[in-house]
Amino acid sequence: MKNQNKNLFYLHELSDYKVADDYADVRDWEVIDADKRTIGKVDGLLVNKDAERVVYLDVEVDTSLIEAGHETYATHANEGVHEFLNQDGENHLIIPIGMVMLDEDNKKVYTNQIDYTTFANTKRFKKGVDVERSYELMVLPQYFHGNHFDAESSSENQFYNRKEFNHPSSSTHVKATKQSTKNLMGFTMGATDGEIGKVKDFYFDDVTWTIRYLVVETGSWLSNREVLISPEALLQSDWENEIFPVNLTKQQIEKSPNIDTNQPVSRQNEMDLYAYYPWTNYWGGGLWAGGMGTTGMMMPMSSMPMEEAVKHSLSTHNVEAKGDPHLRSIKSVQGYTIHAIDDTIGDVEDFIVDESDWTIQFMVVDTGNWFPGKKVIISLGSIKEINWETSEVTVNASVEQIKNSQEFDASKQLSTD
Repeated sequence: MKNQNKNLFYLHELSDYKVADDYADVRDWEVIDADKRTIGKVDGLLVNKDAERVVYLDVEVDTSLIEAGHETYATHANEGVHEFLNQDGENHLIIPIGMVMLDEDNKKVYTNQIDYTTFANTKRFKKGVDVERSYELMVLPQYFHGNHFDAESSSENQFYNRKEFNHPSSSTHVKATKQSTKNLMGFTMGATDGEIGKVKDFYFDDVTWTIRYLVVETGSWLSNREVLISPEALLQSDWENEIFPVNLTKQQIEKSPNIDTNQPVSRQNEMDLYAYYPWTNYWGGGLWAGGMGTTGMMMPMSSMPMEEAVKHSLSTHNVEAKGDPHLRSIKSVQGYTIHAIDDTIGDVEDFIVDESDWTIQFMVVDTGNWFPGKKVIISLGSIKEINWETSEVTVNASVEQIKNSQEFDASKQLSTD
């Protein structure tokens, strides 16, 4: 890379520039890719003087990433001659500032739109060399998978006006929190190449009380078909814009097994999904083991193959129904009657999930006519029995105890410490 027509400067080269007081200095922060793997750390910041701001992170990559791409060849000029894309000492790459999210609490940078393989196969450069436009135009189409980057819009006065160079979202929008499922319904689910649709419901299993699927209603692009997405596909949530990014393409969604969500989801439906997507199965010791139970104890995951686990579960539970007897819709459970030890107290209003592992932590009770306007949270450990046929929940607590439980306000972040 030459020094001619220099349009990018390292921040340390510019004595009259500094990181603004209201922005985080991300240098030395760990960089996490869309596959949730560490690719390196931020070594520097690249500034465009005309835009008067940082437009790229200069990332020093991990040796593991270098080794992952060690057999990547550049296009060779002469037949029979092969050259490695990256040479010894080339261990830096750029990432547009608008393609990352910042976790200020843990000092991490997330690149939810770019996966590990893409980074491994990206042309790198040596520390400190000038970054030219030709290099930018080589790298950016790879980050966009060649589909969405307009190389023609490369004039100096317009080049950095793209959304990919906007300032990233801050930590308040990326850290995992306990969330109300009602608040999460309506979130947009975004594929790597566009919007999939809106979250309509959640399916959880009633043995481990873990969310197993997000029900997403697609838009007109897929005739409003509803699809099931495992939380395993989710990347870092964008709370500010109410978006669940996933590591899937729209084409993958389109070609996924077509499941009628108006009917009970069968075990065969799940087998089809797990055969299609690269998701890790969650069952064992019977189909529904694993995860956090109502006792709060972790149950060990089993390595039992899917088909064997399904057969074992069927024989163990002697299930005749087509639908899975342990997979429940959050929406269908809302409205269940709550019975305390000494009286009926209200209805199931909502559930609180921990977005870090998608376990359901609490049930929200609307005390209704008993204590008008009051909603409280109760732990799953206080549930004695749920009768799915009569839509009733019995808890080991008195009316007075429930009345004095922590009050719930959906507009505020939940405190469960």
